[in-house]
Amino acid sequence: MSAVHTVNGDGSDRRTLLSRTSPPGYADGFCSPAWSPDGQWLAFLRLFEDPTSAARPLTLIVGLVRPDGSGARTVASVNMAPVVSTIGHNHLSLAWSPDGSRLAFNVFAGGLASHIHVVGVDGTGLVQVTTRDGAHDHSLTWVP
Repeated sequence: MSAVHTVNGDGSDRRTLLSRTSPPGYADGFCSPAWSPDGQWLAFLRLFEDPTSAARPLTLIVGLVRPDGSGARTVASVNMAPVVSTIGHNHLSLAWSPDGSRLAFNVFAGGLASHIHVVGVDGTGLVQVTTRDGAHDHSLTWVP
């Protein structure tokens, strides 16, 4: 079962902030959690296959949740191309801008190709910033 948890450094006080909602057999997983620069939000990516659609489209959701599990919300939702096996690899990345106003993340474009997108934490200004065919843009970071 895929979920987002927090835990103290000594392993105590484990709390589940988010957990999958899709039935077994459907893609529904969380990855790339990243704390905001001020520590007030945890951003995450959720790879989600819609169980209510016969086509079972794959969607990448960029979300936020507070450290206590409150305030969970979707910042952006982007349709994704089918994904080839990525077992043993970290192919999805997420990074905060230094001022905490934007998030950068990558979206699969087919096969293992992916492109970087940026969006404001309020959900505005979603833009794809890399476009080279066949490139696998990932492992993101921002420079202050």
